Amino acid sequence: MRKGFSLVELLVVVSVMLLLSGGALIYINDFNARQKMESTRKELISSLRLARNYALTNQMPDSGSLEYVEVDVAGDGVIEALANGVGTSYFSRDVSPDGVNVSLGVAVLRFSSYGGKRVEDSGPVGVDEIAQIIISSLEVGSTLVVEVQSSGLINEK
Repeated sequence: MRKGFSLVELLVVVSVMLLLSGGALIYINDFNARQKMESTRKELISSLRLARNYALTNQMPDSGSLEYVEVDVAGDGVIEALANGVGTSYFSRDVSPDGVNVSLGVAVLRFSSYGGKRVEDSGPVGVDEIAQIIISSLEVGSTLVVEVQSSGLINEK
């Protein structure tokens, strides 16, 4: 009686191991892409809340009076907050890693210094108007949405 494995048995075991490891790699890549999107969403929400808090507390990065804090979100994930839309920046940070896109449904978001509500050039926005910020990834093929209500409250979805 011989001891050991035949060539066919070894090939079957190796092919099964390759199939299992290939499936695991696909799952890990998908998981990493979803984690990137989730971290982008959390960083974006944190930055929006910080900008709204600057407006609510009338904090100016330099001297002068504050009417609103303007928040601009670029497609590459850079978010910037400016006092009255011009002048000194409160912050500018890149909230998204490579492979994650961020798009804002409106040109810019403005938080009024009077109650932190959203405003536009023409005045306050409509009561039911919601600005959406869409976070997407080509790797995953799905999207996350962050909504900013007319009251200035930020909805996590």
